[in-house]
Amino acid sequence: MKPIKIVSRLTFLSSFVLLIACGTTPATNQEIPEEVEEPIVEVPEEMPPAEPEPIVTTASLYAIGDILLHDSVYNAARTDEGYEFDTALEQISPILS
Repeated sequence: MKPIKIVSRLTFLSSFVLLIACGTTPATNQEIPEEVEEPIVEVPEEMPPAEPEPIVTTASLYAIGDILLHDSVYNAARTDEGYEFDTALEQISPILS
């Protein structure tokens, strides 16, 4: 045989042996790693902050017409001590209180 053929065949055989030796078969004294499942971690849902209860405020508005003090109103409210307008507002006093 020619020397080139011998070198070619030796190169091929050595490459072939190396490929077979580097296979994926584990050695008998090594443990095969088991597949580990990732733990399921439950993340709590973020709750939106509780809305405070609204404060309800009410108001009432009453309109009773004008209470301009004309001469006749002044004369009716005149007393010995000054003026007393309570009698003019007696009828609407229960509504306003």
